[in-house]
Amino acid sequence: MRDGRVALLRRLCAADAERLAAFFADLTPRETYYFFGLSEHEARNLAANAVEDPAYRLVAVDERQERLLGYTFLQWRHAGIPTFGVCVHREAQSLGLGRQLIDLLFTTAAASGVGRVALTVHPDNGPALRLYQQAGFRLVDEFINSHQGVKQYRMEADLQRERPLPLEGLAIVPIGGVGVGLAAAAVQQAVELQTGRLPLLLSMPPSGSAAIFVADLSLPSAHPIPVATQPPGPHGTAKGWITRLDQRHLLIGGVGIPALSAACRRFSRLLRSHGTPKAWLDSLGLSTASPLATRRP
Repeated sequence: MRDGRVALLRRLCAADAERLAAFFADLTPRETYYFFGLSEHEARNLAANAVEDPAYRLVAVDERQERLLGYTFLQWRHAGIPTFGVCVHREAQSLGLGRQLIDLLFTTAAASGVGRVALTVHPDNGPALRLYQQAGFRLVDEFINSHQGVKQYRMEADLQRERPLPLEGLAIVPIGGVGVGLAAAAVQQAVELQTGRLPLLLSMPPSGSAAIFVADLSLPSAHPIPVATQPPGPHGTAKGWITRLDQRHLLIGGVGIPALSAACRRFSRLLRSHGTPKAWLDSLGLSTASPLATRRP
C-alpha cells in the first residue's frame, strides 16, 4: 500500500470467520450506513460457508494475517447480473487498497466469463463514486431505498470492456432529487463522446476543478446556486436553461425533471456543434488555461 505496509489479497475462507466478524464489528456508524454491514453472527456464518456460497469473495489481510483490512464480493442473488460491494477498513483507506481489491476481483471474474456487474451507492459518498467510476461503472438508475428512505444510484459495469479514461479537471455535479442523476449522466456521456474521456459524476467538485452543475431548481437544495430569476443567455427559457456561473462553472438548470432533461439535450447538441474540445470549452466559458484544456483525448 502507499504507506509501505503489505496486504495479502486472497479468497475468503472458513478460517476467516472471527477476522470477518471483527472487521464488521469495528465499522463506524457512517461506514455501516454506506456499506450496510453484517452483524458478527452473520459475518461468521458467511465465512464458515464460503466454500458452498454461490459468490466470489476476496479479503485483504495484514502481513501477520491477524486482521482483515478489506473485503469485496460478487454475489448472484437471482438470475440477474451479480451484485458488487467493497469495504476497506478506515486505517487502510486512501492507500490504493480498494483499487487493488477491485482490480483483482474484476480481472479474475472477467477471465471466468462474467460480463455485467451492478452496485448501489449513495450519491453523497464521494470517494466511493470516484472509485467506482474509475473502475468502469456508469449510472443506470436512481431510486429511494426502502430501509433508509434516501436516494441511491444503481450503477453497472461491463467487465469485458476496457475501462474509460478519466477526464481530470472537470466534474459533473447533480443537484436535486430522483431523476437529476440520470440527467447528469446524459451530460457526462455527451462530454465523453466529444473528448474521449469520462468526467466523473460527483456530489461536490474537487478543489480547483471546473464543474458543470445539473440542477432541478424546483426543489430546495443543500448547495444553493446563485442564479437570477430569469437567467440570461441565448439558451435560456422560462423553465430550463444553460448559463455560465463564472469562469469555470456552468449551470444546466431546469424547473422540474422534464425541463432539466430538455436543457441537457440542448447541451449535448451544443457540444456536437463544436469540433474540438478547445472550441466547446471556449463556448461554455470554462477557462482554456485550466488543466482541463491541456488534457486531450
